[in-house]
Amino acid sequence: YELVKDHSCNVFLYGRNYSKTKGIATDLREINAQFNVIALESLEHLPKIDLTIFSFSIMIWRPDIGANDRIIEANNNLKIIDSIATQTDLKQLGVIIIVSNPVDLLTQYCSEKYKVENVYGFGNSLDELRVSNTLIKGPYNYQGDEVVCIGEHGSSIVPILSKALRRFINEPSVYSNVKSEIFERTVEVIHLVSIPFYSPVYCLFDLLRSIINKETKTVRLSKYLEKEYLGIK
Repeated sequence: YELVKDHSCNVFLYGRNYSKTKGIATDLREINAQFNVIALESLEHLPKIDLTIFSFSIMIWRPDIGANDRIIEANNNLKIIDSIATQTDLKQLGVIIIVSNPVDLLTQYCSEKYKVENVYGFGNSLDELRVSNTLIKGPYNYQGDEVVCIGEHGSSIVPILSKALRRFINEPSVYSNVKSEIFERTVEVIHLVSIPFYSPVYCLFDLLRSIINKETKTVRLSKYLEKEYLGIK
Protein backbone atom coordinates (compact mmCIF):
# COMPACT_ATOMS: atom_id res chain seq x y z
CA TYR A 1 0.00 0.00 0.00
CA GLU A 2 2.85 2.40 0.85
CA LEU A 3 4.32 1.82 -2.61
CA VAL A 4 1.18 1.86 -4.72
CA LYS A 5 -0.22 5.05 -3.21
CA ASP A 6 2.81 6.84 -4.67
CA HIS A 7 1.59 7.24 -8.27
CA SER A 8 5.15 7.34 -9.62
CA CYS A 9 5.64 3.66 -8.69
CA ASN A 10 4.69 0.66 -10.77
CA VAL A 11 4.14 -2.20 -8.34
CA PHE A 12 4.20 -5.85 -9.40
CA LEU A 13 2.85 -8.57 -7.12
CA TYR A 14 3.90 -12.17 -7.45
CA GLY A 15 2.95 -15.11 -5.25
CA ARG A 16 2.39 -18.85 -5.37
CA ASN A 17 -1.37 -18.32 -5.70
CA TYR A 18 -2.12 -16.11 -8.71
CA SER A 19 -5.85 -15.84 -7.91
CA LYS A 20 -5.08 -14.43 -4.47
CA THR A 21 -2.41 -12.09 -5.86
CA LYS A 22 -4.83 -10.83 -8.50
CA GLY A 23 -7.45 -10.31 -5.79
CA ILE A 24 -5.04 -8.21 -3.72
CA ALA A 25 -4.19 -6.08 -6.76
CA THR A 26 -7.89 -5.56 -7.50
CA ASP A 27 -8.55 -4.70 -3.86
CA LEU A 28 -5.81 -2.05 -3.95
CA ARG A 29 -7.28 -0.50 -7.11
CA GLU A 30 -10.62 -0.25 -5.31
CA ILE A 31 -8.98 2.48 -3.22
CA ASN A 32 -7.88 4.36 -6.30
CA ALA A 33 -8.36 3.20 -9.89
CA GLN A 34 -5.12 4.96 -10.84
CA PHE A 35 -2.97 2.80 -8.58
CA ASN A 36 -0.29 1.19 -10.76
CA VAL A 37 -0.40 -2.33 -9.31
CA ILE A 38 -0.20 -5.46 -11.45
CA ALA A 39 -0.50 -9.13 -10.47
CA LEU A 40 1.95 -11.41 -12.28
CA GLU A 41 1.24 -14.98 -13.33
CA SER A 42 4.94 -15.64 -13.92
CA LEU A 43 8.29 -13.87 -13.60
CA GLU A 44 9.17 -14.25 -17.26
CA HIS A 45 9.60 -11.13 -19.41
CA LEU A 46 9.79 -8.76 -16.46
CA PRO A 47 10.31 -5.05 -17.11
CA LYS A 48 13.21 -3.27 -15.41
CA ILE A 49 12.84 -3.68 -11.65
CA ASP A 50 14.39 -1.18 -9.23
CA LEU A 51 13.42 -2.75 -5.91
CA THR A 52 12.22 -6.24 -4.98
CA ILE A 53 10.94 -7.31 -1.57
CA PHE A 54 10.95 -11.00 -0.64
CA SER A 55 8.23 -11.36 1.99
CA PHE A 56 7.06 -14.95 1.53
CA SER A 57 6.50 -17.33 4.44
CA ILE A 58 5.27 -20.89 4.88
CA MET A 59 4.74 -20.58 8.63
CA ILE A 60 1.16 -21.22 9.74
CA TRP A 61 0.13 -20.42 13.28
CA ARG A 62 -0.60 -23.28 15.62
CA PRO A 63 -0.93 -23.29 19.42
CA ASP A 64 2.38 -25.11 19.98
CA ILE A 65 4.46 -23.13 17.48
CA GLY A 66 7.96 -22.52 18.74
CA ALA A 67 9.89 -19.28 18.55
CA ASN A 68 12.84 -21.14 17.04
CA ASP A 69 11.07 -23.00 14.25
CA ARG A 70 13.36 -21.13 11.85
CA ILE A 71 14.84 -24.39 10.54
CA ILE A 72 11.41 -25.26 9.12
CA GLU A 73 11.19 -21.87 7.43
CA ALA A 74 14.76 -22.13 6.18
CA ASN A 75 14.22 -25.48 4.44
CA ASN A 76 11.13 -24.18 2.67
CA ASN A 77 12.14 -20.59 1.96
CA LEU A 78 15.44 -21.61 0.39
CA LYS A 79 13.41 -23.77 -2.02
CA ILE A 80 11.22 -20.75 -2.83
CA ILE A 81 14.31 -18.71 -3.73
CA ASP A 82 15.47 -21.57 -5.96
CA SER A 83 12.04 -21.63 -7.61
CA ILE A 84 12.17 -17.88 -8.28
CA ALA A 85 15.69 -18.25 -9.69
CA THR A 86 14.48 -20.82 -12.24
CA GLN A 87 12.02 -18.25 -13.61
CA THR A 88 14.20 -15.16 -13.71
CA ASP A 89 17.77 -14.05 -13.10
CA LEU A 90 17.83 -12.66 -9.56
CA LYS A 91 20.28 -10.01 -10.77
CA GLN A 92 17.40 -8.52 -12.83
CA LEU A 93 15.38 -7.78 -9.70
CA GLY A 94 17.25 -4.61 -8.75
CA VAL A 95 17.94 -4.09 -5.07
CA ILE A 96 16.53 -7.08 -3.17
CA ILE A 97 15.39 -6.58 0.41
CA ILE A 98 14.71 -9.84 2.23
CA VAL A 99 12.03 -9.74 4.91
CA SER A 100 11.42 -13.50 4.94
CA ASN A 101 13.01 -15.55 7.69
CA PRO A 102 15.69 -16.57 8.40
CA VAL A 103 16.63 -13.15 7.03
CA ASP A 104 20.41 -13.36 7.16
CA LEU A 105 20.60 -16.96 5.95
CA LEU A 106 18.49 -16.12 2.89
CA THR A 107 20.58 -13.02 2.27
CA GLN A 108 23.79 -15.06 2.34
CA TYR A 109 22.20 -17.75 0.15
CA CYS A 110 21.22 -15.27 -2.59
CA SER A 111 24.64 -13.63 -2.43
CA GLU A 112 26.67 -16.83 -2.53
CA LYS A 113 24.69 -19.15 -4.77
CA TYR A 114 23.26 -16.64 -7.23
CA LYS A 115 26.03 -14.02 -7.05
CA VAL A 116 23.62 -11.18 -6.37
CA GLU A 117 25.42 -8.10 -5.02
CA ASN A 118 22.48 -5.85 -4.14
CA VAL A 119 20.70 -8.10 -1.65
CA TYR A 120 20.10 -6.95 1.91
CA GLY A 121 18.57 -8.56 4.98
CA PHE A 122 15.90 -6.59 6.81
CA GLY A 123 16.04 -7.16 10.54
CA ASN A 124 18.51 -4.94 12.34
CA SER A 125 16.21 -1.92 12.47
CA LEU A 126 13.50 -4.13 13.97
CA ASP A 127 15.94 -5.35 16.62
CA GLU A 128 16.85 -1.74 17.38
CA LEU A 129 13.19 -0.84 17.86
CA ARG A 130 12.74 -3.77 20.24
CA VAL A 131 15.86 -2.89 22.22
CA SER A 132 14.85 0.78 22.60
CA ASN A 133 11.38 -0.24 23.82
CA THR A 134 12.99 -2.51 26.41
CA LEU A 135 15.37 0.22 27.58
CA ILE A 136 12.53 2.73 27.96
CA LYS A 137 10.68 0.43 30.36
CA GLY A 138 13.72 -0.78 32.30
CA PRO A 139 15.95 0.75 34.98
CA TYR A 140 18.67 1.67 32.50
CA ASN A 141 18.70 5.48 32.62
CA TYR A 142 17.93 5.47 28.91
CA GLN A 143 17.56 8.96 27.43
CA GLY A 144 16.20 7.94 24.05
CA ASP A 145 19.62 7.96 22.38
CA GLU A 146 20.13 6.03 19.18
CA VAL A 147 20.25 2.27 19.58
CA VAL A 148 22.61 0.40 17.27
CA CYS A 149 22.52 -3.37 16.82
CA ILE A 150 25.05 -5.49 14.98
CA GLY A 151 25.17 -9.19 14.22
CA GLU A 152 22.62 -11.70 13.02
CA HIS A 153 18.95 -10.74 13.31
CA GLY A 154 17.17 -12.44 16.19
CA SER A 155 18.50 -14.01 19.37
CA SER A 156 22.14 -13.52 18.27
CA ILE A 157 21.83 -9.75 17.91
CA VAL A 158 24.36 -7.57 19.74
CA PRO A 159 22.98 -4.23 20.99
CA ILE A 160 25.65 -1.53 21.43
CA LEU A 161 24.35 -0.42 24.81
CA SER A 162 27.33 1.77 25.66
CA LYS A 163 26.27 4.09 22.81
CA ALA A 164 22.59 4.12 23.74
CA LEU A 165 23.18 4.55 27.49
CA ARG A 166 26.09 6.99 27.17
CA ARG A 167 28.25 5.00 29.53
CA PHE A 168 30.43 1.94 29.30
CA ILE A 169 28.53 -1.25 30.10
CA ASN A 170 30.86 -3.87 31.56
CA GLU A 171 28.21 -6.11 33.07
CA PRO A 172 27.25 -9.01 30.78
CA SER A 173 24.07 -9.40 32.82
CA VAL A 174 22.73 -6.10 31.41
CA TYR A 175 22.95 -7.47 27.86
CA SER A 176 21.42 -10.78 28.95
CA ASN A 177 18.54 -9.08 30.73
CA VAL A 178 17.74 -6.79 27.79
CA LYS A 179 17.78 -9.65 25.30
CA SER A 180 15.71 -11.96 27.50
CA GLU A 181 13.04 -9.26 27.94
CA ILE A 182 12.87 -8.76 24.17
CA PHE A 183 12.40 -12.43 23.38
CA GLU A 184 9.93 -13.01 26.18
CA ARG A 185 7.66 -10.51 24.44
CA THR A 186 8.31 -12.02 21.01
CA VAL A 187 7.55 -15.55 22.22
CA GLU A 188 4.33 -14.29 23.82
CA VAL A 189 3.19 -12.77 20.51
CA ILE A 190 4.04 -15.98 18.66
CA HIS A 191 2.15 -18.17 21.10
CA LEU A 192 -0.91 -15.90 21.34
CA VAL A 193 -1.25 -14.74 17.76
CA SER A 194 1.42 -15.63 15.20
CA ILE A 195 4.73 -14.29 13.98
CA PRO A 196 4.98 -10.58 14.96
CA PHE A 197 3.45 -8.35 12.30
CA TYR A 198 2.99 -4.71 13.32
CA SER A 199 6.52 -3.81 14.42
CA PRO A 200 8.20 -5.36 11.33
CA VAL A 201 5.67 -3.61 9.06
CA TYR A 202 6.26 -0.31 10.86
CA CYS A 203 10.02 -0.58 10.27
CA LEU A 204 9.55 -1.65 6.64
CA PHE A 205 7.17 1.25 5.96
CA ASP A 206 9.77 3.61 7.40
CA LEU A 207 12.33 2.24 4.95
CA LEU A 208 9.95 2.42 1.97
CA ARG A 209 8.91 6.00 2.75
CA SER A 210 12.57 6.98 2.87
CA ILE A 211 13.15 5.44 -0.56
CA ILE A 212 10.01 6.97 -2.08
CA ASN A 213 10.71 10.42 -0.63
CA LYS A 214 14.43 10.15 -1.50
CA GLU A 215 15.38 11.03 2.04
CA THR A 216 18.93 10.97 3.34
CA LYS A 217 19.07 8.82 6.44
CA THR A 218 20.76 5.78 7.91
CA VAL A 219 19.00 2.43 7.88
CA ARG A 220 20.89 -0.62 9.11
CA LEU A 221 20.50 -3.75 6.99
CA SER A 222 22.59 -6.90 6.75
CA LYS A 223 24.86 -7.71 3.82
CA TYR A 224 26.98 -10.71 3.00
CA LEU A 225 30.69 -9.86 3.05
CA GLU A 226 32.72 -11.34 0.22
CA LYS A 227 35.98 -10.37 1.88
CA GLU A 228 37.18 -9.59 5.37
CA TYR A 229 36.07 -6.22 6.72
CA LEU A 230 37.63 -4.75 9.88
CA GLY A 231 38.77 -8.22 10.85
CA ILE A 232 35.29 -9.73 10.33
CA LYS A 233 34.81 -12.54 7.80
